[in-house]
Amino acid sequence: MADRLEIVTVTDDPIRDLTAMGAAYVSNAAADPDLYRVMFDDGFALDDPAQADGTLLHLVRAIERARSAGRLGPDVDPSDLATQSWAIGHGLTSLITAGPLPFSAFALGVPMLTAIYVANGDDPGRCRRSVALGWSEIDTTPGASTPVPGGAPAKKRRRAPHFTG
Repeated sequence: MADRLEIVTVTDDPIRDLTAMGAAYVSNAAADPDLYRVMFDDGFALDDPAQADGTLLHLVRAIERARSAGRLGPDVDPSDLATQSWAIGHGLTSLITAGPLPFSAFALGVPMLTAIYVANGDDPGRCRRSVALGWSEIDTTPGASTPVPGGAPAKKRRRAPHFTG
């Protein structure tokens, strides 16, 4: 996963780049949902636990870059915001790859990420544009190996039964 984040193109827009890292994370999970599930199953030992830390470190560095560029407030804790960003991507990815939500739910990442970046100091209009651009890097094609600009068309997924009561 950390290797996949390293191939994200760095632009002059740090919020777009941060969001594109989230898109790479999502694309990686969509490419191999079985591996994604095993990565977060504590019943399996990781071959390289340090690599998991490296994934979060990529996000922390991107947030530091956005803070230095004035896109986020000077008091933003990069580790806290990286964790929040990861939670959004991981939550959506887990719910989509497991089946309860359709692939089209990935679109919910844009307003959620925009909200946390605006709450941490970014300009709302500029942030929406940056996040939409970065999130568009998602490729939900099973077996894809790298994010594809513009992503793949949404696929129909099985929906979990709706329980009442």
